[in-house]
Amino acid sequence: MVPAKDNVLYEGSFPASNGAGQGLFAGQTNGGNNRRALLAFDIAGQIPAGAIVRSVTLTLNMNRTRSGDQGMRLHRLLASWGEGLSDALAEEGGGARSAAGGATWTEPYLDGAVWVTEGSDFDPTASGSTAVGRTPDAYVWESTPAMIADVQRWLDSPGSSFGWALVGNETDNRTTKR
Repeated sequence: MVPAKDNVLYEGSFPASNGAGQGLFAGQTNGGNNRRALLAFDIAGQIPAGAIVRSVTLTLNMNRTRSGDQGMRLHRLLASWGEGLSDALAEEGGGARSAAGGATWTEPYLDGAVWVTEGSDFDPTASGSTAVGRTPDAYVWESTPAMIADVQRWLDSPGSSFGWALVGNETDNRTTKR
């Protein structure tokens, strides 16, 4: 299942995002600014109501980095957010000025409302994690009880289906993965 929507939040000086772009970014740039990817899925539209979720995996392709192994965590999002039509073009690392309705580092929708915590509102306990290396490849977040619980919650209560924030190493510079 592909995401129903995705966006990248860019920490920095202007409201930037990448809702219509090709790449997702997570980690910290050489300049010390963080990037987080948001992913949401139409679980209720793809899995029959009443189904029991027994296993969940997420596979993402990494195709650009300057760093070695970095932990990438999935955190269940706690609030609705917008994809928007901003497209960062070219390498996409710097983002684009956010379009109407797109999430930014400070806002879930570019409308004046703010995240409770800058960079998105998510459960502080990671639902899953994996190490993403230097080699361009497909990386898999293997099934965990928390990932299963997240997807079951989204199936049983579609109004709470906000997806995951992909959060990388935000402590060290040059850890961003695309």
